[in-house]
Amino acid sequence: MKNLKKLLPIFVLIILLGLGFYFYKFNFKPKDLKTKINQKESQFVSNRIPSFSVKDIVIPNQPQSKKTASISLKTDKNYYKVGEVFNIQVIVSGDGENIDGSEFLLNFNPWLISVVEINEGSFFSLYPQKTIDNQNGEIRVVALQGANESKDLYNEVMVTLSVEVIQAGNLEFSFNKEKTHIAAYGGQELLSSVDSLIVELK
Repeated sequence: MKNLKKLLPIFVLIILLGLGFYFYKFNFKPKDLKTKINQKESQFVSNRIPSFSVKDIVIPNQPQSKKTASISLKTDKNYYKVGEVFNIQVIVSGDGENIDGSEFLLNFNPWLISVVEINEGSFFSLYPQKTIDNQNGEIRVVALQGANESKDLYNEVMVTLSVEVIQAGNLEFSFNKEKTHIAAYGGQELLSSVDSLIVELK
């Protein structure tokens, strides 16, 4: 029994040396395991949080809505002069369908104009996204109804764009159809058509 007690420290030393050799050989660090766990958690979270869109909110087993809605653009005249600031209304139209929200991506030539401001309309209550990219010629807007609101769509101003003319030419505004939607209750697509707009700049 006394011999075992004398040998015990030797056994412990051998085990510690063995563990040290293992960690050295495989270059293992305790923080490596923590890093891998954090990477897995980050990957899981990123896979669970998609980019927001009106089309993402879909409730199953809803009555099928007809696609009769449209998005169009309206100005007070067909031509403007360099240096002039004018307004463009983005109009959403429907046949009285109850809607949850609308979104659009509008493209334009950034060499000809600069979009100064996006002014909200009165039909929608929430505007989680309003972005102007004058470098790439893009406008992105997402508009939603409030949680306890229920409105029927006929002919409404979604937003009004304030635009400044910087160069003469024929200016075209066109919607990206893949990123332009009008969503009914339950997330069903109502959009049937989009209309582009051409304005002469002198």
